[in-house]
Amino acid sequence: MNARQRKLQNTLFFSLAALVLTAPTTFVPADAANQDELLFKRAQQLTNQKHIAEAQKILVKLCNGSKASVQALCLLTWTYLAEESTITDEHVAECEKLTKRALKLDPEWGNAYKLQAQIYNLQGKHEQAIAYSTKALSVKNPDPKAYLQRCLAYEAVGKHKEALSDITIYSDKYAPEAEMLELKGSVLVNLNRYDDAIAAYRAALKKQFKDWTIYRIVDCFEQQHQYDKAAEELTHLIKINALDSEAYQTRGRMLGLAKHYKEAIDDYTKAIKLEPTARFYKERAALYKLTGKPKEAAEDLKKATIEDKAHY
Repeated sequence: MNARQRKLQNTLFFSLAALVLTAPTTFVPADAANQDELLFKRAQQLTNQKHIAEAQKILVKLCNGSKASVQALCLLTWTYLAEESTITDEHVAECEKLTKRALKLDPEWGNAYKLQAQIYNLQGKHEQAIAYSTKALSVKNPDPKAYLQRCLAYEAVGKHKEALSDITIYSDKYAPEAEMLELKGSVLVNLNRYDDAIAAYRAALKKQFKDWTIYRIVDCFEQQHQYDKAAEELTHLIKINALDSEAYQTRGRMLGLAKHYKEAIDDYTKAIKLEPTARFYKERAALYKLTGKPKEAAEDLKKATIEDKAHY
């Protein structure tokens, strides 16, 4: 995997993070009479309100008993997985115990298979994640979010066409929101289908504007050596936020690649005024060298050294 593919893979994981952790949809009768059902309903409400720790406390009590429901076991599993960046090995081991209990109670409960697939993806066991995601989709009570876990696993093993098929099915049939279209764009990039990726990203922007999406479009144009078009995208971004130093720097880099050196240097100068980083000085120095200005280049490299030392 080259540097660009690794970067795109990380982007894909990032895009999925907020999507695959959506609390499972389960239903409890509104007139639930017994205490366990009322407690479970309260835990559901808390997860929907993003009060994960509070919900977890309730669910731990519910799942400690022998009469825990498959829904409670799965929702408790989800609360542990909801913070993937801080999850411990102990939590992962507990999640596996919970999904095993859930599947023993109901082998046709798709959400339990989907959660186990998520665990396997966390562990880097992507083939097992594919198998469990597929199972989650084929049981009597399937979980459509398994398409996302399988998409992630397919991407991890380089099966980009299969990943595209899964995200297309899910986005078209279940969730045509911005995040899905962004994910689809990332998969298309891995297939080198840059124009299709741009179309997916533009569709995502119509639903929700994000700087991140603009930069993905810029990446697509850069990969096709369409540097002027990339610069145009950044011009639109700068009109929205004239204090975005990264936008000026990136546009300057694109203009430099397009050999518009004066305009590129101007953009770097604006970026440096907003945020005088060593990286910006070094990149402007390279442009000064290209335009036969060794004195200015030397001055920028000197300033870059000062900035570097200031951060140590």
